Amino acid sequence: MVTVKERSPTNFQFIIDFLRSKREETPRTLIYFASHSDLVEAFSYITLHVVQEAGDSKPMVSMYHSVTAEEIKSALIKDMKDFNGYTRLILCTSSLSMGVDMADVKYVIHYGVPCTTDDFLQETGRAGREDGSKCHSLVINYPHSVSGRPVSKTMRKFNKRVLKTCRRNIILSDYNQKDVKQNPCCDICTEVLGPYDFSIPGETSAQSSVTSPSRSAYSADTEIPDPSSSD
Repeated sequence: MVTVKERSPTNFQFIIDFLRSKREETPRTLIYFASHSDLVEAFSYITLHVVQEAGDSKPMVSMYHSVTAEEIKSALIKDMKDFNGYTRLILCTSSLSMGVDMADVKYVIHYGVPCTTDDFLQETGRAGREDGSKCHSLVINYPHSVSGRPVSKTMRKFNKRVLKTCRRNIILSDYNQKDVKQNPCCDICTEVLGPYDFSIPGETSAQSSVTSPSRSAYSADTEIPDPSSSD
């Protein structure tokens, strides 16, 4: 988890930089939004700065939400089921969740913590479904992100930075389970274990920067994992 200083579409500049650099080689990524207005604003900002190039048959960036036309939803899902599909990034709401299988999704980002642990696991579970390959989840927390939303007690605790409390164990507590080990995928645990490697096997450190936004955008007490670092 990272905490941004303000609620702004500029928080997705790292996504724009990655799409510009890697184009159709960008690992498939889903960004879930708690707010429809945030989704639309981010989509407008990203598509404004990621220009379609000559020869592009389809847009790399798409939206999926409750008022998306059914024919667009169907075409998008069909493209996402294809390993060779052109869509690289979908900005979506919880409408894109259960019952939707997609191929080769490597990153799931939540802009604002989900309301329940079930929502979080179902949405994060869109990644790595085809072969169980390495994939990553990132939660971006912005100021007052839970205000006015029916966020469960567990997810409110997950959203806070509690010293020496593993976020994975907070999630597991809703299912009467506990992982006794520290987890390198937890930003709190990495304070002890060292930076987490966000790269996908076969990628270079530069390619893996999709989950390494600029540190200057985040609060001083939040450790942003650096894929180019070694333990």
